[in-house]
Amino acid sequence: MNKIIVTSISCTGKRIEVRFAVEGEIQKYFNTDIFWAEYSEEISITPEGIAVIPFVCNVLPIVWLTDANLELPELDSDFFNSIEKFKQGYINMYPMLTFKGEVKTSRLFKSETTTPPQQKETSAAFFSGGVDAFATLIAHASEHPMLMTLWGSDIALDDTEGWQIVENHLLETARTFQTQAVTIKTNFRRFINDAELNRLVAAARDSYWHGFQHGIGIIGHGAPMAWKHGFSKLYIASSYTANDNVPCASHPDIDGNVRFTGTRVFHDQYEFDRQAKVDHICEYSGRTGRKFTLRVCWKTSGGKNCCRCEKCLRTMFELFAAGRDPRDFGFDYSNADLRKSKLNIFSKGLDYISIQGYWKPIKHELTHRPHALMPEQIKWIETCDFDKESKSRKMRAALFIHNLPARIRFKLLRIINK
Repeated sequence: MNKIIVTSISCTGKRIEVRFAVEGEIQKYFNTDIFWAEYSEEISITPEGIAVIPFVCNVLPIVWLTDANLELPELDSDFFNSIEKFKQGYINMYPMLTFKGEVKTSRLFKSETTTPPQQKETSAAFFSGGVDAFATLIAHASEHPMLMTLWGSDIALDDTEGWQIVENHLLETARTFQTQAVTIKTNFRRFINDAELNRLVAAARDSYWHGFQHGIGIIGHGAPMAWKHGFSKLYIASSYTANDNVPCASHPDIDGNVRFTGTRVFHDQYEFDRQAKVDHICEYSGRTGRKFTLRVCWKTSGGKNCCRCEKCLRTMFELFAAGRDPRDFGFDYSNADLRKSKLNIFSKGLDYISIQGYWKPIKHELTHRPHALMPEQIKWIETCDFDKESKSRKMRAALFIHNLPARIRFKLLRIINK
């Protein structure tokens, strides 16, 4: 029988630590028997049934996919009663997989029987600093939601320089929007074996992180703060719309059914596509005079936008389509970055979702909006056939040469150009 048994739950100062034992074949899915999360606020009096939620959220998909038992001493009753509801979201999304398993707890904790130390903020929002996060913040700016950012998600735990940039960005944003900020350092991506879990979910044609973990895995970290501050609402920004029809661990049917300590979770701005969100951000910036950096890059280790990867360029083109210079939003690009934009966009190929969901709409907006900016270096997009270019032999050959060491590349180009 596959089992995950919580052996201890401790809250000391600002750190939550959950120790657990694993029995059965599922041992291969774990790198360690300790899960921890360190908050920038004191959380030492958090009840065990709430403190354990960040851990539970990050193992539930494993429990379901391996038909395991999760045994723990205490769990918040609101959360326990919501599990089957958000589990159904996974079942609907992945009919090719079987979701079984069971959560067994010795007692249910009822948060209404205790009084949190303070109840000030009415809402909170997870904040990565990107387009989706800013669109959610702007939509609910009047609520002054507390902003929560995780270290250990897209910024590695050993990237202290990058994290400092991210934390400074978070604090500056909180000051700009006159709200509070909380940071959470967590090993939620390291304590599990991502490679083995990717094999477990191979039939879904997605990674474990994107398809199964990151939605509730992030949301669970908000439970201790929700209890402490008495949030009624907790927002997590959407990545896609219903029209995209993309399987993803963060989805209204999953996120929107999570409950804990009387807090309701909202999968926010699902009705707006990425260009619409960029438009809202630009309109808000123009109306209020507020300037801020959009932090979107996945490629750099320093927490800044590289202005060369597909996601940076996608966001830059969306800003051009909105009639704004990306430099106003934290993209310190050069003319060379724009000249190489086509090469870099297609450098690793574009999948169907990226072409249909992002780049074709961007092309349409750039070429049809009267107020769009179109630097000379990106006018290639006017005639670009994205389907054809993504499969082009010439492009793949150019990319091969582009990625060679400089000394070899220059010799080869001299031969070609003779």
